[in-house]
Amino acid sequence: MASKKGIAITAAIAAGIIGASFLIWLIPQEDGVNVRQITPPQHQAIFQEVYSQHTGLALDIESKYDLWKRGSVSSDTMSSAISDAKTNIGNLRKSLVDAKPPEDWQQSYNSYIAALDTFGQYLDGIKSKVQAEDKSDDSAIDGLKQKWEADIDSAIKSVPV
Repeated sequence: MASKKGIAITAAIAAGIIGASFLIWLIPQEDGVNVRQITPPQHQAIFQEVYSQHTGLALDIESKYDLWKRGSVSSDTMSSAISDAKTNIGNLRKSLVDAKPPEDWQQSYNSYIAALDTFGQYLDGIKSKVQAEDKSDDSAIDGLKQKWEADIDSAIKSVPV
């Protein structure tokens, strides 16, 4: 068993570490800037989360679409994946709209919202191809893909530094 002295020393060390951590957040720096202002703001975290989820979703849909065109994925599975993706895109879009970012982030958010809207159109185009069992290449779908990718590039380039 641990001795009372050992437990007391461990508790004191833990309390010291926790207390020092809070002091870093509470004590202003020399120029009056609080450390909390230096950490990544919430709007950056929201942007990064949307980007991460959208990227994963886009890769999943593109992979399934390629497999569907080769006959490895059924039309029902593909349609279900598209419906799920449309729901997820709507949720991602809502999180950007609801965030109400500061003015310096507005252009990035607007560009990403446009990318999600175009991605939704891209999904609609794929859904039409799946429903028609048309496995041929489609320049309109390729054009939508290029547009949402360009909108994402624009969103990333306009992220404030």
